[in-house]
Amino acid sequence: MNNFITSFIITFIAGISTILGGFIVFFNINNKDKIILTSLSFAAGIMVCISIIELLPESYNYLIREYSFLSLLLIMFISIFSGFLLFKLLDILLTKDVDNLYRVGIFSMLAIIVHNIPEGIITFILSSSDIRLGLFMGLSIALHNIPEGISIMVPVYYGSGSYKKAFLFTLIAGISEVVGGVVFYLLFNDYVNDLFLGSIFSFVAGIMIYLSFFELLPKSLEYENRNLTLSSFMIGIIFFFFISIFMH
Repeated sequence: MNNFITSFIITFIAGISTILGGFIVFFNINNKDKIILTSLSFAAGIMVCISIIELLPESYNYLIREYSFLSLLLIMFISIFSGFLLFKLLDILLTKDVDNLYRVGIFSMLAIIVHNIPEGIITFILSSSDIRLGLFMGLSIALHNIPEGISIMVPVYYGSGSYKKAFLFTLIAGISEVVGGVVFYLLFNDYVNDLFLGSIFSFVAGIMIYLSFFELLPKSLEYENRNLTLSSFMIGIIFFFFISIFMH
């Protein structure tokens, strides 16, 4: 029981940190356009790095245990393409009658929910078996969840004008990490295998790459400041590497 409570606390802190990044909308800022484009491109840089440097290698590491190189490449390709396809279909469905910036916020929330669930599973399972390793994983996730919160709260707030919606959507994305961890631990812990984890990591990577290059960056470029968009994107990448070096 003590292990369960400890695992819950670690996973909860990791997930709820998503909210911290969005508090930028509560400050009175004169030039909101710069805040929007900077936040979107910064979050895109973070998401691209998470996908390429964390999720895809993790997917490979799980799949290589059970499958040949060619087989795992096929599984990864299908999973990545499925993530792309899912969000392309959502893009078509949400294009009509939805404010463009608000839609970007909804996409970000959905992508981060799908991303947070397997993160919550892994954090919870690791914490229940090795608290030191669980703390490391939880802190690492908490640090990169902060800029992910920006990608939800900023577009939702400036697209809808509602603090409540922006906070609620970001909260839902953060809590999904805890829900994913607890539900899978209680119900499916004995059934989670390498194929499931490897496939879900590639699937999430596909979603985040799509979101970065087809939603966040294009929306940022609409504000007609390519230099600021590019520099914010690069700062997101540098921030990710700084956090990774700090954590190791």
